Amino acid sequence: MSDLTMSIITDCVMPRLDSEANGQSIKIKIIKYMIKKESFTTTREVADECDLSIYSARRWLMSLERAGLITNHSTTRITQWWLQIK
Repeated sequence: MSDLTMSIITDCVMPRLDSEANGQSIKIKIIKYMIKKESFTTTREVADECDLSIYSARRWLMSLERAGLITNHSTTRITQWWLQIK
């Protein structure tokens, strides 16, 4: 993992996440994947990357959205998830 990725996770992501009991490791894995991808991702891509069902992936993505870390843009057939780290 690059220094920039680690810095983003440490400085911007970690303060907004809940404790380990609330899936912190899964959320970090999703954020790392999104940083690596450098573009939007889909629920299916996250599910495949993190070995989750599509329903679990959507739940984790929605949790990250509530934390203000990502945002979604829905089209007719697909939901695009974008990083929103400030």
